[in-house]
Amino acid sequence: MASQAKASMERRVASLRITGALRDTAGQHTIGPVGAIALHSGSRTLTVGPGPEENAGIFLQDRNTLDCVETSSGPKLVLTLYCDRRACAPVDYRVIDPSNAQIISRQDTFDECDAMCAESALGTSVPRE
Repeated sequence: MASQAKASMERRVASLRITGALRDTAGQHTIGPVGAIALHSGSRTLTVGPGPEENAGIFLQDRNTLDCVETSSGPKLVLTLYCDRRACAPVDYRVIDPSNAQIISRQDTFDECDAMCAESALGTSVPRE
């Protein structure tokens, strides 16, 4: 009975749509550079990547991963962008709060967020490759 009450109290925080999912040479799931991530929560939609609904101003890199991390303030999404060949940061992060579809990490003046930046936003360690 208690587990039924707990299940009925749980609520859906957000819905997530990912396009451009691939497997890399090591067999790991990644999101390709032409993929997109659309997160819908309440009346807000945050879209990362190309497309007419883009409102985040973030384009995906050569390889990208999305992880859900449990934090003391609830679940957060960590978007990790890996740049393999271009003149960009080798690893860049965006921390997203799915409850309000907003990026909560604070990028620097070059619009980059390193591991320390992401961990500051999360309050815990970032997932490692």
